[in-house]
Amino acid sequence: MNENAKKFQLLGLEYPSLFNNMELVWIQHWSMKQLIDNATYHFEGFFYQFFFRIYKLFKIIVLFKDVTWLDKQNKENLAHLLASMHNSIRENDSTNSPHLNNLTFTKFVEKFKEFLLKKYDEIEVSHKNICRLLEHIQRQHSTAKKLLVQLQQENTVLVERMQVRINFIVFFCCFLNKN
Repeated sequence: MNENAKKFQLLGLEYPSLFNNMELVWIQHWSMKQLIDNATYHFEGFFYQFFFRIYKLFKIIVLFKDVTWLDKQNKENLAHLLASMHNSIRENDSTNSPHLNNLTFTKFVEKFKEFLLKKYDEIEVSHKNICRLLEHIQRQHSTAKKLLVQLQQENTVLVERMQVRINFIVFFCCFLNKN
């Protein structure tokens, strides 16, 4: 027996009245398919009609229904990834931790979803800021182009005026030399 089982046995022996009317339902670890179905449910809102009464009763929000930016294939891949991670950790756990169970998997998926949505929101905000910055740069660039065209026009006008004045000076000098 592991340490937790010994503690449970000692409590049962010490306080038998606590356990006289207790009914214990032991649920084995979920299979890979059950883990994938659970994770998929959280990502897709899968089995929503079946669990609607339970969720409504406890006022729990259906998870991953709001992850609309992932397509069905990516949600399925993510569910497989999370289920594989959970199975791998549970199978390779040398301490036989009682904390690697179906509930912790569900909590892990919920926390992962929260993290995913938070990061997505951060990326979306960053993307909007970068888009605004690029629009500002585009406006500055178009203004700079207009100013360059205007400067070239003014330079052309100055060159023409200078040429006219040089021609006038030459003409005037020629006129003075003739007289």
